[in-house]
Amino acid sequence: MKSFSLSYQWLLFLSLLFSTSISARKLSEDPNTIVSDDFKTFFYTQTLDHFNYRPESYTTFKQRYVINSKYWGGANESAPIFVYLGAEASLDKDLDSIGFLTDNAARFKALLVYIEHRFYGKSNPSGSIEKTIENKDMRGYFNSAQALADYAEVLVYLKKKLHAQNSPIIVVGGSYGGMLAAWFRLKYPHISLGALASSAPILYFNEITPQNGFYSVVTKDFKDVSESCYETIRKSWSEIDKVASKPNGLSILSQRFKTCTTLKESSDLKAYLDSIYSQAAQYNEPPRYPVTGICRGIDGESEGTDILGRIFAGVVANKGERSCYDINEYKYPSETKMGWAWQQCSEMVMPIGRGVDDTMFPQENFNSNDFIEDCKSMFGVVPRPHWVTTYYGGQDINLVLKRFASNIIFSNGLRDPYSSGGVLEDISDNILSVRTVDGSHCLDILKARQIDPQWLVMQRKVEIEIIEGWIRKPESYTTFNQRYVINWKYWGGANASAPIFAYLGEEGPIDNDLVILGFLRENAPCFKTLQVFIEHRFYGQSVPFGSIEEAMKNHSIHDYFSSVQTITDYAEVLMYLKKILFAQNSPIIIIGASYGGMLASWFRLKYPHIALSALASSAPILYFDGITLQNGYYSVVTKDFKEVSKNWYKTIIMSWSEIDKIASKPNGLSVLSKRFKTCATQYEGTDGASKGTDILVRVFADVIGLKGNQSCYDMSQDGDLSESEWVWQICSEMAISIDRDRNDTMFPLEPFDLKQYYEECKNIFGVRPRPHWVTTYYAGYHIKLVLHRFASNIIFSIGLRDFYSSGGVLEDISDSVLAVHTLNGSHCLDLLPAEESDPQWLVMQRKREVEIIEGWIKQYYADLLAFKKSIEEHV
Repeated sequence: MKSFSLSYQWLLFLSLLFSTSISARKLSEDPNTIVSDDFKTFFYTQTLDHFNYRPESYTTFKQRYVINSKYWGGANESAPIFVYLGAEASLDKDLDSIGFLTDNAARFKALLVYIEHRFYGKSNPSGSIEKTIENKDMRGYFNSAQALADYAEVLVYLKKKLHAQNSPIIVVGGSYGGMLAAWFRLKYPHISLGALASSAPILYFNEITPQNGFYSVVTKDFKDVSESCYETIRKSWSEIDKVASKPNGLSILSQRFKTCTTLKESSDLKAYLDSIYSQAAQYNEPPRYPVTGICRGIDGESEGTDILGRIFAGVVANKGERSCYDINEYKYPSETKMGWAWQQCSEMVMPIGRGVDDTMFPQENFNSNDFIEDCKSMFGVVPRPHWVTTYYGGQDINLVLKRFASNIIFSNGLRDPYSSGGVLEDISDNILSVRTVDGSHCLDILKARQIDPQWLVMQRKVEIEIIEGWIRKPESYTTFNQRYVINWKYWGGANASAPIFAYLGEEGPIDNDLVILGFLRENAPCFKTLQVFIEHRFYGQSVPFGSIEEAMKNHSIHDYFSSVQTITDYAEVLMYLKKILFAQNSPIIIIGASYGGMLASWFRLKYPHIALSALASSAPILYFDGITLQNGYYSVVTKDFKEVSKNWYKTIIMSWSEIDKIASKPNGLSVLSKRFKTCATQYEGTDGASKGTDILVRVFADVIGLKGNQSCYDMSQDGDLSESEWVWQICSEMAISIDRDRNDTMFPLEPFDLKQYYEECKNIFGVRPRPHWVTTYYAGYHIKLVLHRFASNIIFSIGLRDFYSSGGVLEDISDSVLAVHTLNGSHCLDLLPAEESDPQWLVMQRKREVEIIEGWIKQYYADLLAFKKSIEEHV
């Protein structure tokens, strides 16, 4: 492994990135700072490798964390915990410089916790950064994912130790630590209530932000202060090269810039100046405003001073009068530089560069090939530039975070070069951008001072108020009343371990289900079952946050409207009922219809410890992600009509062109409106219409046959599209793509337009559908192979005349994942009340389903009895 003798471009890259260590810069101004006695240091025995199970993974090391409990209200008050996540430096200087925590501790009655990042400060498993860098095996555990898991372990441990399970945690970080804070909230939302991510360039990865973003902001900072200063700097680079190319040119430059050692290359001087300008912009804070100071030095030279003379005056203005200037000032190895070099070469690949004439700096593109070669030379590894966006996200950040994230503040000062890679707009009601035009790097989380400008005071005030709102009402812990209905009439009771039949509500109130679902009621006496009907969240009387109209208008509310949340609701209700009824040994049979049938099968897959089995009636679980042909629905409709009457079928086929033909005429739409809204009692159906009637009369006859004789026929859609609960579900996860993309149905061609679908959902709800989510979370591909391996006790019942049967499970998958289908059955017919007029095939379908469920319950009782006997024998 080589030492740190790298290409200049790479060193420049390092000099920029290690400067994210905000505390090291701040406290260097006052090296005699004494940390208060209120800070107590502890060491947690931390796991080296959280994600593997090799013997060496269980190696431990001491991780430092510091607590300040001076203002904590205590666990009994559920007082909050503010946690500072250490970044690429020792924790020592953060304790004093990060004022946001100490300044607000009294107001929030907060416990303050500071956790040091692994491999920095006193939390190095190897003992020192030098040993870590030399040890290729140990370096593998030096990454952000392991660091976040460290923080999670420490915080879970502290909450348990302090009996503070109800104390909300707010994580705070700056720069790289700000990225960690945001990512911690995304990866560990069950631990942290919210995050303040200060100056966190989470978008400076994988070419999301232009390479020249950093230097564009530096350039703007200088140009805003002084146009002449900006021009002088812009012209200086070629002037340096011009002098350097002369005989003794480097010696001349060394003299003019009073370098402590003679320059070996002009690039050394340019790198030094680059670092001065970049850091001045990054930390351009009041009252010193170093950018202004440099420009005063450059512009303040007497008339006639050449460009290099003015540039040197800027150096002196920034560094002060010195006997000489050490151009290697930004290159000396340190723990931060060495550690961050490894982090860059592994995952933190932030491509910073600049093109031709797009900044005040000379061209210096980020060359990925050179970067890779340098990393291979130093560490023997190839960087992973796509890993950060793969593991944490970043692409399409507005859309992605809006879908699932919450409670993150991204704070930025727009004079900070890293703001170019930050989140600068609100993403949702609780993923917020708090930015200031004149702010610099991490300024908001440093100590408040009396001289702070009003805009900085207001920035901190906004951040505090947002955090207060989170703590006052943690949204995820908000409760709502979910309706469920119980019928006890035939239940054999908990002592008899009598079963429970649970109907899972679907996309509507359960009121109608209580009447029309005969399967539960009719089989209750035989099975001695308790009947439970649970309403789906956001439908009927189970709407969180008030009315459904208000819920559908509020992005932060309808984000909780999903199938995953719903089946978890069902799990909670059923576990609660088993507990209060002392019915722990009563087997539960889950029943659902259509979308509810999908929920029933998915519930059995996700909660097999709660449900013994599931009856999923007419559940099109394969109508996702291209598994079922998109025209499957209309193919079955066509087949149904064609088998009943070829005349009907042909008439319908011809009707579409006839409608278009009339519509194209003058007043054609008026003619169609009259023809299809006029009362016409003389027709009973297409085949019953006289032979001389035209196509549209025959089609309208069918409308009357289906709808009855009405004064007019309402063809408008029910309800407002934007307020429809099911439309939200379609636009989020229930992406069932139905179309007619070929001439094999009786309907006109109408392909499913994915782009249009995305746009409509975006217009209505501001979201992009996730067509692959259902198959990702619940499965669907290779259903036979997959469910055969791990699923059991599911009946997929379906009638083949139901158009949704095209997306259903039509064959047995195993001995206990069964398909019960009928040739003439329709949608969910098996669950409706039995009638004397029911055909024999329907009677037999229900009988078969009952026998299967009966067998599962008998086997359950046999297993339960054997288990009890084994316990008695053991005792």
